[in-house]
Amino acid sequence: KSARSKMDLQNEGLFNRHVGSLFKKRAAYFRRDKKAWCCTTILPSLFVLFGFVIFKLQEGDDNYNSLTLSLDAYNQGIGAADGPRNPIVFNA
Repeated sequence: KSARSKMDLQNEGLFNRHVGSLFKKRAAYFRRDKKAWCCTTILPSLFVLFGFVIFKLQEGDDNYNSLTLSLDAYNQGIGAADGPRNPIVFNA
């Protein structure tokens, strides 16, 4: 129920009617506003297409060397008596 009018908005159909009207109003503004079409639909699509074309045309070495990860550079001031050098809550 509505707090102010104490009407049952679901049974009266007012809620759906108002939401539908708001969507129609927004669609009408969007149809008239050419900048909105350009900035929210056309330009982002062109940027994505341009990025995919660059990614497709890019030539590179796809065979990368394996990467060795180590935590030796971190927490160097902590000794064995102080506790673990890499205190992680869950370390499997």
